[in-house]
Amino acid sequence: MKGENEIELILLADDPLAYKQVARWHFDYTNRDKAPLLVLAKLEGELVGFAELKIREMDIFPNYEY
Repeated sequence: MKGENEIELILLADDPLAYKQVARWHFDYTNRDKAPLLVLAKLEGELVGFAELKIREMDIFPNYEY
């Protein structure tokens, strides 16, 4: 039984209509000059994919930041 003030966690795939709100939240924090960056892939003007570039620090590669 879920309590009155408990947060419910679900997958976006289980609530596909939430994509508009999720996209708005993501866009509100979009950067142009620092990571994370969201890069769009277009082919002849049509969106065909995207990638998000994030900072990943790995102990085995201390000289690389990304």
